[in-house]
Amino acid sequence: MDAPWVVMKFGGGALSGRERWDHLVASARVRRDRGARVLLVLSAPRALAAELDGLTGAAVRGQQGPALDRIHQRLLDLGAALEVDAAPRAAGDLAELTRHALGISLLGDCSPRVRARVLALGETLVWRIATPFLAERLPGLTALDARDLLVAEPGQDYRHHLSATLHARPDPGLGIRLGFAPFVCTQASTATDGQGDVVRLGPGGGDLGAVVLAARIGAHHVELWSDAPAMTTADPRLVPEARVVARLGPAHAAEMAALGHRGVHPRALPPARDAGLPVELRSVLAPDSPGTTIDPAHTEPGVVALVARPGVSLVRLATPGRVPDPAFLSEVAEVFRDQGVVAGPTAVGDTELSIAVDLAANRADAELMDALARDLRRLGEVRVQAPCAAITAVGAARARDRAAMLATVGDPGLLAGPNPELGCTVVIAEGALGRVLRGLHDALVDARATPHHAPALAPPAWAVATLPEGPVCDVDTLDATLAWHRALPAGRVLVDPPPACLGWATSLGLPRAGRGAWIPETALFGTDGASRADVQAAIAGGAVVSVSNPELLERWPIWDAVEVHLQVDASSDPAELAERAARAGARVRGLAAPAGLRDWAAAADLLAPHRGAFPDLAVLDLGEGAVEHPDDPDASKVEEQLHTWRRLLPDLAFWLRLRVPRAAVGLVGRVVQTGPGGVAWFDRPVPTDVLGAVNLDRRGPPSPVRLTAGGTALPVSLVPPLEGDRVLLVGA
Repeated sequence: MDAPWVVMKFGGGALSGRERWDHLVASARVRRDRGARVLLVLSAPRALAAELDGLTGAAVRGQQGPALDRIHQRLLDLGAALEVDAAPRAAGDLAELTRHALGISLLGDCSPRVRARVLALGETLVWRIATPFLAERLPGLTALDARDLLVAEPGQDYRHHLSATLHARPDPGLGIRLGFAPFVCTQASTATDGQGDVVRLGPGGGDLGAVVLAARIGAHHVELWSDAPAMTTADPRLVPEARVVARLGPAHAAEMAALGHRGVHPRALPPARDAGLPVELRSVLAPDSPGTTIDPAHTEPGVVALVARPGVSLVRLATPGRVPDPAFLSEVAEVFRDQGVVAGPTAVGDTELSIAVDLAANRADAELMDALARDLRRLGEVRVQAPCAAITAVGAARARDRAAMLATVGDPGLLAGPNPELGCTVVIAEGALGRVLRGLHDALVDARATPHHAPALAPPAWAVATLPEGPVCDVDTLDATLAWHRALPAGRVLVDPPPACLGWATSLGLPRAGRGAWIPETALFGTDGASRADVQAAIAGGAVVSVSNPELLERWPIWDAVEVHLQVDASSDPAELAERAARAGARVRGLAAPAGLRDWAAAADLLAPHRGAFPDLAVLDLGEGAVEHPDDPDASKVEEQLHTWRRLLPDLAFWLRLRVPRAAVGLVGRVVQTGPGGVAWFDRPVPTDVLGAVNLDRRGPPSPVRLTAGGTALPVSLVPPLEGDRVLLVGA
């Protein structure tokens, strides 16, 4: 009997660095030692994929030269990391890539057919360079081109080339084509059609291609390796008690993937389900962890996980005197379609309709929501609540689960579930996200069904280094401050958090601003105090670079085709700055206010007159404001000023900086009960890695107290509290 196949797909961040390629080899050997044959499916590393994705746009603008140079250098770097001479192996495909780029430049346009060829060549280049590295370490490895293995279903329109359709039926001929090799290596997201044209598999094509190959050859299972954590019962950065979901069914996995989990693309799950194929989600962040298995035969009663999404607006439409019948719902849907807005979870009451709108998914801003509300007012009284967050309980939400959600949340803005077997969603004020999510996790998730801990994958959101001696900034206050910033009419809110707040900022997906030494994942990088190497690393990492010293544009020859923000002040000459940027080849996409100007209105006054000198301008970076919190007496004045500037400059986005106080950060809650023996009950879950606690209402010499929440008693040093006292928990 032939040995069973195991399909292992690697790509993106899972191949970023030699150590991860070594891990690929070690994992493949383990599967072979267990008696399986291994089909390795490779996607391009994330940085190279981004360069290839931008090549066609650069070629349309006639700027393909620098883009091709960067791609060439990344391939040489990959070869150096794998100890392979990349130049001769890449020469032919690179020449073809160059010809395609030149053709795009001459035509000033790029057809879907040509774009598919360009993207496929990039993936093929990685496969060619990796093959000798893998063959040396995996004896008997055979390299087969995916363009010879996968033939797409017939198609006629543009989607055929960039999002081809594949069947996942068993294909004995494909098994014969693979032969008896112990290891086979191919590309992930590439195929051909019946006419021999190269096609791409579209979004999630790497996952989809691996699953289809596994289904066609009757593999035992498929493993999707990425740099995303395994699926967890909640975001461990917000809920330290979150655990890995060891096993779940495809319907629940598809729901979590659709809500944003990066471990698998939703398009890959239906063919796996139809083929009865188990899919294992494995993470290079925790390579020894079994991860999450999506098993078509698995069923799970009750809620399996909670998925949180900040950046939601809740539209409430009151319909006094009219029942929201199907005809009325159709009118509401038509208004949403006219504005190009996709409605989220909806709750229908006797006299009110509540609809959640995911701002990020709809690319919506305050102006679009105002227009939507204006059009809805002909149907009833409209109220928009923002910023909010949506929490979806994934799983068969039973009546008791829904009751527990209502009890935990209190008065939710919306409780809806279009499919009771997949779960229900509650929408709350964004500032309460962390607290409510922890409460729901404690009330709904059965920890016995999810035995693998996951906190090591990310730091807890509330982490601090030492007990505070100065002012205290608790997480709830930070949440409220962020919610106010996000509700302002701006294009983006960035944060440069102190170390104590880094986990909090990361947990909410806040884009980071930084300067000096380059840190990966920084979205906006300032050149103040930065070396040339740091700036180059920021450019390579995809950050927007904010140039404070215009001399660098001429001194460092690194700006060709790079999008930058230029910092200006009252003495700046916009024509001179534009000329310097043009000579350097930089594209000025934004203007930034000086670091010391902490007044958003004054920053807009300074930057707006310069916009005429920069034809590609899209952003005004207003920096930090003088107002930090919605309770500030000047908050309403600031909001009015920003709305005025938004009306004057509707084509520009405003970037704002969230100023985080340089103070200790921790979880603050209240003591709800005290008992004999120095026991105090706390009103929120107590994480297990607490270092200490501070009574914020009573200062004095500490004494031993046992602090209890959710049945967990912890020895801490605390001034004896009374009921109602505020307590700050701190940890490492």
